[in-house]
Amino acid sequence: MFPWFEQWIMHRATLNELSVESGYSKRKLQSLFDQYLLSPPTFVIHRRISLYLIVDGTYFNEGLCLILYYDSELKYALLYRFSTNEFYTEIKENLENLKQLGIDVSAVTSDGKRAIINAVKKVYPNAVVQRCMVHVQRDVLKWLTRKPKSEAAKELRYLAGLLHHIRGMVEQHMWIIAFEKWYSKHRIIIEQKVYHTPTGRWWYKHRALRRAAVMIKRANADMFHFIGNGKIPKTTNALDSYFGHLKGTLNIHRGLSKEHRKGFILRYLHLKSIR
Repeated sequence: MFPWFEQWIMHRATLNELSVESGYSKRKLQSLFDQYLLSPPTFVIHRRISLYLIVDGTYFNEGLCLILYYDSELKYALLYRFSTNEFYTEIKENLENLKQLGIDVSAVTSDGKRAIINAVKKVYPNAVVQRCMVHVQRDVLKWLTRKPKSEAAKELRYLAGLLHHIRGMVEQHMWIIAFEKWYSKHRIIIEQKVYHTPTGRWWYKHRALRRAAVMIKRANADMFHFIGNGKIPKTTNALDSYFGHLKGTLNIHRGLSKEHRKGFILRYLHLKSIR
């Protein structure tokens, strides 16, 4: 019976399809699948000398958040946590649990959320924190819009579009120099403020431009660690595609209760990890 359950979890097979293939009724299959969903699998943590993790969270309906700690070399979910958001205290606790198991973390790639970065620095102070380059690029391009009007925004959008082409130290240094020159050239515009009478406060006039510029300036120190160590993932793309397939598969089976959806996610993670 479990092979049919695996088809349902991993390969988007519907109960109708499985009923025809297996000869079991839909009701029988659903009853057995429900039992599997409410019986969490046992996860095995592979102990290794040094890990290169990708840590990220994704969100489902009804306020459900799944946080994954993904081993980028073995390509499996080392640890998971269900929550309602990406909280510093919970992420720190998860990392402390890994540390108590004798697991060392050399580097963590994340989307830049402060909760993840601060937790890593607290528990693994010597670990490298790699900022996901794709998230930086995506956010900057979103804030500047597809067709920015100002020259400063057009130039920054062009520079952001070059990020994914950076492979080595020479390209890295050239890009950082180009960005710093851009920032110096447009500093007045970036820092320009206007007085907002209703609130009696001064606001930045070009808020989207400043937001993009400040984000890059802060991320620069942690965007290029992968150049010095090829084991460090430069993006969270591996988890993004992982989450995408999980959600696409889960969406096929609509109508599951929240507890059953949690069980589905756990079974998916487990089956992925043993393949």
